[in-house]
Amino acid sequence: MLVEFLNAAYDALIDLCLAAGSRGTETHAYLLGYRSSAEAIVTTVLRAGSPVEEGAMTQPDYAASAVAMQPYLDRGLTLLGEAHRHPGLIGPSAGDRRMLLDIPQDRFPRYLAVVVATFRDERPPVVTAHSIEDGEIVEHKVRVIDAAYPALLPSTVQQESVLSFGNGSGNSLVLLQVAKLPIRRLTIADDDTFEERNLVRHLVDHAALGKNKAVVGARFLRRRSTAKISAVRLHVGSATMAKVDRLVRDHSFVINGTGHPVASARISQSCARQRRTCLHSAAFARGAGGFVFLQAPGGPCYECLYDLNLESQTDDHETMQTLVTQYGYTEEELHAQIGLWADVNTIASVAAKVVLDYFKYGNDSRRPNLYVIDNHYLTINRRRVQRRTDCTTCKEAS
Repeated sequence: MLVEFLNAAYDALIDLCLAAGSRGTETHAYLLGYRSSAEAIVTTVLRAGSPVEEGAMTQPDYAASAVAMQPYLDRGLTLLGEAHRHPGLIGPSAGDRRMLLDIPQDRFPRYLAVVVATFRDERPPVVTAHSIEDGEIVEHKVRVIDAAYPALLPSTVQQESVLSFGNGSGNSLVLLQVAKLPIRRLTIADDDTFEERNLVRHLVDHAALGKNKAVVGARFLRRRSTAKISAVRLHVGSATMAKVDRLVRDHSFVINGTGHPVASARISQSCARQRRTCLHSAAFARGAGGFVFLQAPGGPCYECLYDLNLESQTDDHETMQTLVTQYGYTEEELHAQIGLWADVNTIASVAAKVVLDYFKYGNDSRRPNLYVIDNHYLTINRRRVQRRTDCTTCKEAS
């Protein structure tokens, strides 16, 4: 992992430590910013309250720190770690190492211990950064970003390959935004064809009528993306799961935009088996709202949300009857759940933002994984869904 400091944040940290050096004490600050699977970008150095600062130790003001950090967390920043000064000692002390090993990694993954070593002579301060990876303390390269607005997407996004099931009215809008990211490859799988009724909810015209949605979508996006984009005519069902599994295995990120409960459950199962992250999104009846759900390896799956069991519900009719019981809708209403395109736009925008944030921050267990959109009041309810202990898909994937 690369640890990057915005220029202003780096200067603030050095000034803080040099001032402590002139007093003959250590000092302490929290580091906030953005994290991805490959980078931690420090944008804010926060010395909160009145920390205890002595010649060979420092202790944060925990009560003041929690209050001071909250506005930054509300803006979407992440607590990346802590920094303190050492007089002449480069790197973490034995106490620093014990602190790192004691931090619960499920709550604070890759928590940083940054040490600024200052010297009495004219040598410049030396900044080191360490964290825990796979149970071991590792050192990370530190660099300063000169640009005022750093690229928040890590360079590893260029290696991402995205697989999308479905190119319907909602998912086509998600893909329009995802295709503009610097990903390497995008594959669209859909067996449906465009009909007259689809035209008011798609970025297509009458020339698309009778043509495969994946093929039309891929052709539209190729002129607007740097990614390699391909189309696959595919129906997700029991007879095609071997091909679904191969496609999932061949990509690093999956988008499920089918809006179909049986297909969604099968895609979820495949992603759980192949340990791939999958974004599920769909609209509710009459466009009243919708949901966006991020399924990550080891976390809850689609069936944890909907309590679907494909072993007992083997065809579409039985599954639809189950959903009628659960949600109080008729089968006709469930089939017409897409709603107006303006309402679908809202859900698609949230879905695209969740994809972007995943590429920024990786699988951060502290972030929400379910977003429920209410189009009537234009609100988003965010929460963290946990795995169901009785979910067969999760058990089989573990």
